[in-house]
Amino acid sequence: RGSITAGGYDFLCNSAGRRSIMFSGMPGTGKTTALRAVLVEPLPQSLRQIIIESDPECPVPPHGLRLISNDKSSFNKLIERSFRLLPEILVVAEIMDAENAFAMARAARACVGMSSIHARNALMAPGQLQELGKKAGGIPARDIALACEIVVQMEKDGKGGRRVSEIVTIGVKDEEFVVEDRIY
Repeated sequence: RGSITAGGYDFLCNSAGRRSIMFSGMPGTGKTTALRAVLVEPLPQSLRQIIIESDPECPVPPHGLRLISNDKSSFNKLIERSFRLLPEILVVAEIMDAENAFAMARAARACVGMSSIHARNALMAPGQLQELGKKAGGIPARDIALACEIVVQMEKDGKGGRRVSEIVTIGVKDEEFVVEDRIY
């Protein structure tokens, strides 16, 4: 909590489980740490959470399940299988390739999502998801906006710490991503 104001934290707590949240930033800025914090504290533990990751990093709540991706089971297949389990929240710990991007945007049509992606600023996060998705045949901007309803931008603070630099809500206007509201 030391990396965000009380107002920003309250916004995330009130949004978690209701709207999709994308944690964005450069490597080492604390994206996964922030995602874990939101998974643990503000979410009602009764929500069914499915967590898909390649390296187990995120906590699994009492009503949750972790699916591990490896060479034999791709993220896309795991996301498809997760729909049979009726998740209320789907967590894809890190989006790094076209398959992950496509699967997360597709999942956003069915449930709330949480994920992280490498991007230099909050508005670049949906653009990065779209760019990755081009390699998988393209992703409609409206689906990307659903997967990135809220973007939490993380950065290093110059003193060895990490902090939230901005929280924005994302929309689409004329097939371009726009910041609808700056929360933090």
